[in-house]
Amino acid sequence: MGRSAVLVVDDDDDFRALVRLHLVASGFEVVEADSGEGALDLVDASPPALVLSDLRMGGMDGAEVRRRLSRSHPDLPVCVWSALPTTEPSVMRKGLKALETVIAEHRERLTRGEARRADPA
Repeated sequence: MGRSAVLVVDDDDDFRALVRLHLVASGFEVVEADSGEGALDLVDASPPALVLSDLRMGGMDGAEVRRRLSRSHPDLPVCVWSALPTTEPSVMRKGLKALETVIAEHRERLTRGEARRADPA
């Protein structure tokens, strides 16, 4: 995974695919993990520029992923989200708009491969 890659972590295959398609269409390299444990392994092997993780997952949840990455990779921005399952188009559009906001905040750093932690936690 390159320094400009976005790591998407979610145990829901469909939602992970939706996020991947959106990010790829926006020109980003995307790497995926279906668990918190898998995400930590991927980051240790080759840190991405940004991690986007679901909060509620089986096994290690997104909050724990963020805590661990904050210790092992303090300059790596990690965004944790949570969503209720829905097929309502207006809710899905709002979720994608929120994702676009996060990406916009990190776009310059992502394209340079120099993302830095956006918020201390």
